[in-house]
Amino acid sequence: MTTIAEGKEILKRAIESGAVKPLAPVPPTAYPIPDLAPAMNPLLRTPMPASAVRDSDTVRQFHAQAIPQTRFSPVSEVIKAGAQAASQSIFIQQGGGGLLLETNSQRNPSQGLLNLIAGSNVQLSSDRFGGVTITGAGDGLTHGDAVWEYDSAYTILRDDFIAGNATSGTIGDLGWVLGAGGSAVGVSQKADAFPYLGQFQFGPNAATSNTGGGIVLPAANLALNSIGENSMWPLLDYPGWKCTWVFTIRRPLTVNPISTPFDATKLSVYVGLGNLGSNANTFFTRPPGFIGVRYDTDPASFALTAVATASGGNTVYTGSALNLVTNQLAGSSVVISGFTTGANNGTFTVVSNTINTITVNNAAGVLETHAGTAVCAALALNDSTYILEACFNSMNNVGSARINDQGTNGGTHDTGVAVVENAYHRVDISCVTAGQVIVSFDGVATTFTVTKSATLRNSGVVVSVGDGFSVFAGTPSSFTKSNGYTGAGPGTVFTVSGLTAGLTVDNGTYTNLGALSSDNLSVLATLTSGIPASYTVTNYPALTPMAWITNDSSAAGSSNNTNRSLSVDFFSFVWNKGLAGATPSSSNPRYW
Repeated sequence: MTTIAEGKEILKRAIESGAVKPLAPVPPTAYPIPDLAPAMNPLLRTPMPASAVRDSDTVRQFHAQAIPQTRFSPVSEVIKAGAQAASQSIFIQQGGGGLLLETNSQRNPSQGLLNLIAGSNVQLSSDRFGGVTITGAGDGLTHGDAVWEYDSAYTILRDDFIAGNATSGTIGDLGWVLGAGGSAVGVSQKADAFPYLGQFQFGPNAATSNTGGGIVLPAANLALNSIGENSMWPLLDYPGWKCTWVFTIRRPLTVNPISTPFDATKLSVYVGLGNLGSNANTFFTRPPGFIGVRYDTDPASFALTAVATASGGNTVYTGSALNLVTNQLAGSSVVISGFTTGANNGTFTVVSNTINTITVNNAAGVLETHAGTAVCAALALNDSTYILEACFNSMNNVGSARINDQGTNGGTHDTGVAVVENAYHRVDISCVTAGQVIVSFDGVATTFTVTKSATLRNSGVVVSVGDGFSVFAGTPSSFTKSNGYTGAGPGTVFTVSGLTAGLTVDNGTYTNLGALSSDNLSVLATLTSGIPASYTVTNYPALTPMAWITNDSSAAGSSNNTNRSLSVDFFSFVWNKGLAGATPSSSNPRYW
């Protein structure tokens, strides 16, 4: 018996040989659509039907095959495609027939199913009653003005680093400046393959420790902003913002890539948002306040130059530029090496330290002038991968101090991504909830809970009042790694506590107008003046965009420490309170 497959093959061959000539298919007979308009049943012999006394759409006395008898409600004015909709469907009710489905006045191929698909910048949502809401997604911001280009409800900064040149103040579209304290940096511009068309590249220009620098935004007011905190933004007090950097690390343009190897050792890189401290535009090696991504190999190494004779069971070691904060190393263990006298080398506990001296519990120290090194392993960073960090150590008065305590008042997260030359990365930093920041590295997000810093002021303290303004002045009597400047910028919300006696009424929460001198906090209020013994200020330090690269503290003497640079390809910043869920009000100048 012939199978179906064999029969198909026989028929195919017969057609190919011409023995069988298939006829064209006969089109189906077109039957007229019956008139099924609602009407009384003439054969009905009962009391009046409900359809005669109620809306004919509510009760029907008939049924027709394949014809839905529930009519569509008129489309609401709200349910319309937005201005940016990729497509728009139109329903047309045909008299006496079913629905005819069309798109842009063209009949849809399928007349039995309508499936709405969201296009670009369009959101669709349906409910259990059959309603479909079509919403234009817009640009992701909440606007106060329908004309987005002129809307004052948002602030946007963007730089592709295509324009400008390599001179401080003219870098990129935003006129970036080279940060003070980081002038020993080689700079250049570079274009790369798509999409990295414009870049600004910079790196250490000498093979010495703590050498390098970076870029920050220029001060808005050069006179007032000679006080560094006046050029910073109180971002953590005002959620609803996002900041993005795109960068890579590579050999500088000044070296021969064939004969000079890429070097990522003894290197410190910070890209994100940082605090400038009390000096305008100043960062150095490791910023005291920072949110973003870092790669820092620092071993907490300190160069020593001399040893004093032991006294009272302790020995004092001196360095030419230790740049330590008072008692920063106190209680830590250090390994000292490099001196010719064996008694001066060893592992000791730090009793105390000043900016340029370290006192340890070495009872056998011998007078000697020689190069040596002290390494504090407990404070070593030794990064081998990119690290996300939110950290707020004290904003101290030692401009080049390095405080390696990690994640203070924030936290850290290891991305597991190693430094590879010419590998581009994107870091996104956002804040939509007070007290939280989200840091993403190449799309992988980590949330940090950040807490406010408390600063004890007990030197030069005064509350002065005049002409409707009041100023809280003062500094710590001793700057430590946990007590320093407030880091407050214009707009920072700060709380004063600890004032006593007649000044108790001045305790409270205020908004900073700015600093007329180092770390003075000005408020628009008439307070009670006086000279207290001390008081405490609690606040979030202000921040500003920064990209920074230096040699770490152990880099002296390496011939390859100039063979790396940081190349920034893109920067953006947007503030819009709608990102934090707020609703704009037209009665406010900037809607919030």
